[in-house]
Amino acid sequence: MGRSGDLRRARGAARRAPTYLQKLTEDSRQVREITDRYHLTARLTSAVSALPGTLATGAVGFFQHFVGAVSSAFTVLVLTIYFMADLPRLRRGVMWLLPERHHARGAYVLDVVVDK
Repeated sequence: MGRSGDLRRARGAARRAPTYLQKLTEDSRQVREITDRYHLTARLTSAVSALPGTLATGAVGFFQHFVGAVSSAFTVLVLTIYFMADLPRLRRGVMWLLPERHHARGAYVLDVVVDK
């Protein structure tokens, strides 16, 4: 049966859990006292009814994070290629911003930065 069969069985068990708890409560006084004290039947019923929404939200969140990671990686790749292709012009632009007396030191700093 595989994963889909396991998933169907899990869903069925989750849907029947409140019924099982209700029957157990009817059959056992100790269980009834505990479930009444902690409102377990109501909590379990609300948790089971909220389960599909929770799973759907998790799937959407995963997809959003996945798409975000792929787009970030693509952006980094494109910018890396752009900067590597345009590096000589960028160096000249930075050197142009520096005063003439700092060109030697600026060229050295740029070389170190690019090497790192």
